[in-house]
Amino acid sequence: NIISLTDKLTPILETTMSLRPDQYTNMGNGLRSARNMLLKDKKGNQKYIVLITDGEPNAALSDDSKDSQYYKKVASFSRSTTMDQKKSLGTHHALIEASKTARQHIKISVVYICPDEKEDKESEKTARAIARIGNGRFHRVKSIEHLPSEALATVGS
Repeated sequence: NIISLTDKLTPILETTMSLRPDQYTNMGNGLRSARNMLLKDKKGNQKYIVLITDGEPNAALSDDSKDSQYYKKVASFSRSTTMDQKKSLGTHHALIEASKTARQHIKISVVYICPDEKEDKESEKTARAIARIGNGRFHRVKSIEHLPSEALATVGS
């Protein structure tokens, strides 16, 4: 689910609430796609990405084209790669894309969804690093239901 660029919070939150987690988290491609979309806007508006994630980056295949075979490639790669390798490659890819995004003067804030019982220090460390690289904010929520009110704190001021 992608919505058009907007400065209104409500449509962003409504779209976010309808999202469901997938098997793979490719933060790098998400950041690249958002950056490319924002760079098309030539009006001089401030550019800002809010990355909302519930997991560690565990996929790093590039999605430069609208390749309908992309998920099959990710699945094939995943079957032949250990989880540690997937996390390492995914994290590296995400941090590189965050750096490229920041160099384009686009801020990145991260909302990290993680219930207390699913705490993952490495995933949180990566999410915090992306926010730091992107000169944005980091905010942790325990569930998607907490997102609307707590997201306001993340994107405010």
